Amino acid sequence: MERKEIDTEAELILQTKKWLEKAKKEMQNAVIKDESKADALRNAKNYIKDCSYFIEKNDWVRAFEAVIYAYGILDTLKRLGIIEIEEKS
Repeated sequence: MERKEIDTEAELILQTKKWLEKAKKEMQNAVIKDESKADALRNAKNYIKDCSYFIEKNDWVRAFEAVIYAYGILDTLKRLGIIEIEEKS
């Protein structure tokens, strides 16, 4: 069986960009249902900004970490019912 070589850096860049787009879309469509928890949503927004900063610096490991943190916060807020993601066309 032939083994396909994986270009780790290319995969890291691809995954970072994919998750960044997902996080940005969810952030744009997020509606906070509990204003007392708004700081958590701001944290996610700040991690998205951090991701963009690290991309500018070509630091893909930190960019990926930042976007995954952001998406994890958004996902947790959704699951706890603190935010709702409105589908916009």
